[in-house]
Amino acid sequence: MQEVFDKYDDNVFRAANSLGAGLAYKGETCGSLLGGYLMLGLKFGLGREEIDSPEKLHTSYPASQEFYDWFHHELGSANCRDIRATLEKGLDFDQLDPQQREKAIFDELHRRCDQITGKVAARIVEILWDAIEAEKE
Repeated sequence: MQEVFDKYDDNVFRAANSLGAGLAYKGETCGSLLGGYLMLGLKFGLGREEIDSPEKLHTSYPASQEFYDWFHHELGSANCRDIRATLEKGLDFDQLDPQQREKAIFDELHRRCDQITGKVAARIVEILWDAIEAEKE
């Protein structure tokens, strides 16, 4: 998405690395949800000079709220462990356990995350594209 919207930031890319697998293999908040928020933040987020502006603060949230509602509707939860359990028909695994992680890799469970990330990227692009088009009007 950084390439599509010419919003390159290696620091954001590097910082997002730990979001994967529900916050560094903890199974908590889905990393693709948080990654989507980062991209929305690059467009709608507050700069340092705007941090004290209540007006700007309120205009920075609608796209993120729309995205969250879509995400929760599509996947039923914002929690990685819950999403994974649903996708895997109740199967869960401890990503911090090397044997379980190896089995998950062998079974290609990460492909489901790839699919989720792809859906999220498409939705974020739609939201950002709509915002760009609205600015032109």
